[in-house]
Amino acid sequence: MDNVEEDDALAVCFREAVYALSASEDQPILETAINGPESKDWKSTIEAELAQIEKLGTWELVEAPNDANIIPCRWVLRCKRNAQGKVSCYKARLVAKGFRQQFGVDYMDTFAPTVQPQTLRILLALGAANGNDIIIEQADVKNTYLNAWMHDDEIVFMDIPKFYELFRRLPEKFKKLAKSGKRVALRLKRPLYGTKQGAHHWYEELKKILLSFNFKVSVADEATFHKVDGDKFLVIAAATDDFTIVTNSCALSTKTKAKLNQHFELVDLGDINWLLGISVTQNFEDNTISLGQQAYIEQILARFGPTDACPDVTPMEPGADYHFDSPSVSPTLLTSAEKTTYRKMIGSLMYCATMT
Repeated sequence: MDNVEEDDALAVCFREAVYALSASEDQPILETAINGPESKDWKSTIEAELAQIEKLGTWELVEAPNDANIIPCRWVLRCKRNAQGKVSCYKARLVAKGFRQQFGVDYMDTFAPTVQPQTLRILLALGAANGNDIIIEQADVKNTYLNAWMHDDEIVFMDIPKFYELFRRLPEKFKKLAKSGKRVALRLKRPLYGTKQGAHHWYEELKKILLSFNFKVSVADEATFHKVDGDKFLVIAAATDDFTIVTNSCALSTKTKAKLNQHFELVDLGDINWLLGISVTQNFEDNTISLGQQAYIEQILARFGPTDACPDVTPMEPGADYHFDSPSVSPTLLTSAEKTTYRKMIGSLMYCATMT
């Protein structure tokens, strides 16, 4: 039970970290994006995402039963930044509003592990200690959840995305059904981001593929897979779609990535330099690896406001009494919105403290 609670707490921290890494201007709403000065870039990105979704056979347009649970969806847009905090690309993701799903009706299993921070630090330390003998690489899986399949007994209906007809023509048959009051929806064949079972199905698919390559699942961390071939080894630590690859054989790494590409589209990002909001700098002469979160911390400050605050070694008053009835504590209770903001601040800071 304690492990489950710890995993949940880490998931919250990671989610807040993702939010903090994206300042508000980096996550425009759909209407603003497609009508703003960067509309060409955003439309091109959305078109590419839709094309990939259709290529993988993610859904089929159907007439849904009257009693069907049809879940909404939305586009999540984000400018992705590099280690220097500069925009490197535009990303669009269609996300189902899985909170509208019903347990036992359109989903069952949801558990999906991601690599633990301490596992990543151990792997990076292993690479640092062995210098040029160890290769540390990174790779990214495109359209991660769409590489898995819904189970045969899972029937999930989803609304047609907003502005769908700006990019695609709705067949006349379904236009007539919609006009006659029938429920036209998309039946999901593959799990979209946001679906309750999406992460679980992707992990099971990845696990099945790697086991077929004679990898083994780490006993200490279920999101870490390892393979030993004579005097060669390779470790893959998976944080959903971000892979950290540690090996002592370039040939084994190349072969494994080529085999993975036969199952899903894997983007080879080369030597590691940026991981989950952390800059990674390897010094082969000193056998060290340095982790930095400057860009992430600056994003936290930009999100929560104190960018012009004066730096202080100890920002809190030493020895202050913070009991409820202490004069150091304000008697004014926080509003619901302020409590939410406070939790987001703490989650962002916890991720910062946990990862480095």
